[in-house]
Amino acid sequence: MVKLYNSENPVQTSQIIAALEAEGIPVVKKDVGSSGYMTITSGMSLMGSDLYVDEQAAEQAKEIVAGIVGEVSSDEEEDENKILRRQGLIKRLVASVLLLLMLAGIIVSRMS
Repeated sequence: MVKLYNSENPVQTSQIIAALEAEGIPVVKKDVGSSGYMTITSGMSLMGSDLYVDEQAAEQAKEIVAGIVGEVSSDEEEDENKILRRQGLIKRLVASVLLLLMLAGIIVSRMS
């Protein structure tokens, strides 16, 4: 088995699996890290799922995935993009927490 693709979107993951299986290509989905737990508890995961196929079907599977998501990037490019997306998400989460803390401070100061 070879890693075909990492999908962070559960809907996209389901689409890819369905398309591969429709073409007779067996696919194995493996949650990355704690993504299975995160999906169950919060409805989403930052790490997504890795999809694996047999080596003999890898080229055909890449073409199918490319038809769904666009060109499939190399693992190195994919890892770099994933890091950038996570950094953006972390920045947005930090900004949200700071905004909530500011709002809480304003509310508390007005109540005093």
